[in-house]
Amino acid sequence: MGIFKDCDIRGKYPSEIDEDVALRFGKAFGKFFSGKRVLMGGDIRAHTPKLKSSMIKGLIFSGCKVLDLEICPTPMFYYFYSKFKCAGGIMITASHNPGEFNGFKVVMGTIPVTTEQIGEIKNVYDMGEFKRIHGGIIKEVGSTNEYLDYIRSFYKEKFDFNVCIDCSNGCYSDIAPDLLSDYGVKLTELNCRADGNFPGHVPNPAVEENLLQLKECVKSNKADFGVAFDCDGDRVAFVDDEARVVSGDKCFLIIARYLTKRKKEKFVFETKSSSIVEEGILGLKGIPIQEKTGHTHIKARVIKENALLGAEITGHYFYRSLNGGDDGLFTMLLMCEILLSTGRKLSELVDEIKGYYTTPDIRIPFDESDAKRVLSELKDVLKDFNLVTVDGVKAIFDEGWALYRVSISEPLVSLRFETKKKSDLGKVIRRFLRSQPKLMKEVKSRLEVFGMKI
Repeated sequence: MGIFKDCDIRGKYPSEIDEDVALRFGKAFGKFFSGKRVLMGGDIRAHTPKLKSSMIKGLIFSGCKVLDLEICPTPMFYYFYSKFKCAGGIMITASHNPGEFNGFKVVMGTIPVTTEQIGEIKNVYDMGEFKRIHGGIIKEVGSTNEYLDYIRSFYKEKFDFNVCIDCSNGCYSDIAPDLLSDYGVKLTELNCRADGNFPGHVPNPAVEENLLQLKECVKSNKADFGVAFDCDGDRVAFVDDEARVVSGDKCFLIIARYLTKRKKEKFVFETKSSSIVEEGILGLKGIPIQEKTGHTHIKARVIKENALLGAEITGHYFYRSLNGGDDGLFTMLLMCEILLSTGRKLSELVDEIKGYYTTPDIRIPFDESDAKRVLSELKDVLKDFNLVTVDGVKAIFDEGWALYRVSISEPLVSLRFETKKKSDLGKVIRRFLRSQPKLMKEVKSRLEVFGMKI
């Protein structure tokens, strides 16, 4: 689908996404919402204002009543989208991607956008049959303080913690440190100056190499924990007091254990989650629900099921208390509350969760057509095993499992492996990738970087 992905629109600027694309997309999107309110927001990338200006022109051309938030984090965009009861919305951001990328996160109605809806927009975009409709307007709305007051309404206690914070030069660069300071937290700041070129590191806290500064900060400052955000603020990652990155799987269970007050609560998790997630949910007498990877897929399922919590291991945490929303600030303050309430160190909560031998998410650049060909070949070669094909192909073996999936936001594939014993990891990987020697070699090389030999 080119720039049209499964959950949003994403591409490089200006080779794939530029002002003309934004104008045309605004006209196409606006065709669904003529005469209705459409919310606009954007992240801090250097090209975002240009794309946003063109997008608004396209929306007004189609007769939309545009409400403009200007530059803001995505969770703030969602807050005002709900408050103003908008019919549609566009947040211009490439989320965790490097600075040369940009994109459009879209909302249509009251639930997250579906792949089918993105396809409908694409059809209108491709046809290009646009007709000017008079009556479109633009109005500036919203304030950061109002959004922060909303977040503060959930947390009343002061937090006497020593915290290292890495805002990845993104949208929370001013907001998050000020908010934590208001709660009495002693802070050491990293990359807390908004800069769409991301001089500190790529704004993806799901990749451990982007957390090296944070780990060192926690160690040298003897901090209680470290926290990092992506560019637009909906992803968050934690480093514990022993300077270890807390996996998304374990963070999910720490939050789930704290929030669970009754039996049979529902929890939504993605296919590439460790087995400890489903086992942990069952241990809480909860109902585990597996869903396809992608923030809109998880969020929509949380809303549909009225689930207590949903998560992607990349740092998205979705809450019933936020109407299914994911918000890095909310999760950061929730972690403070968990540590205050339990009187435990984060490392203690992490070590209580006994895991398996699980690899990181291995992300390998791949041409889209080749990626889909490999997916088809793997399904065929592994057909005699127990396969889960909700998202990519996940093979279940006696020793553990292996997963291959095509990314919905970037030109790459991701693989993850888990075994009950360390000695079985190589066996599982070789069995899974026996038909893909080049991919096997790449996976082996990537694992060696993480200190894992097979």
